[in-house]
Amino acid sequence: MDKEVKDFIAKNNLFEEVGDIFDKYQDHHPFLGLFGKPYSTAKVKKVKSYTALTYPGSVVYEAYYTFDENGLRNTTNNTNSNVDVALVFGDSMAFGVGVNDNKTFPSFFAKHNPRVKVQNYGFYGHGPNHMLRTIQSYSFKENY
Repeated sequence: MDKEVKDFIAKNNLFEEVGDIFDKYQDHHPFLGLFGKPYSTAKVKKVKSYTALTYPGSVVYEAYYTFDENGLRNTTNNTNSNVDVALVFGDSMAFGVGVNDNKTFPSFFAKHNPRVKVQNYGFYGHGPNHMLRTIQSYSFKENY
């Protein structure tokens, strides 16, 4: 990639988080680092910076996040069934950054599998190490 293209990308990819601050819905988890804050809600909004070269000030996304008693992102269309359970682990894609609770892929999975209780363990920057640590925890073993 030539310098002109790199400069354009650097000057254009400028964003600002103007919704609720991370501290409102993120908490330090004892062994996972950052994770969802139990019983919290947040209205998040990301916009292009007013100094960006294209579409300055335009909204990139605006969404509402809600978290359950365990700090997991709420999955809509969920069942109370404890028989069939699907656990979703991952990073911001599993979490659903930038979309409302009902637009995350775990929510779509729950909608199309009504007999399955879906738990969204996804969170920003999480990976296989977070999944392993979660499933090794006493509370996880107690629940499942």
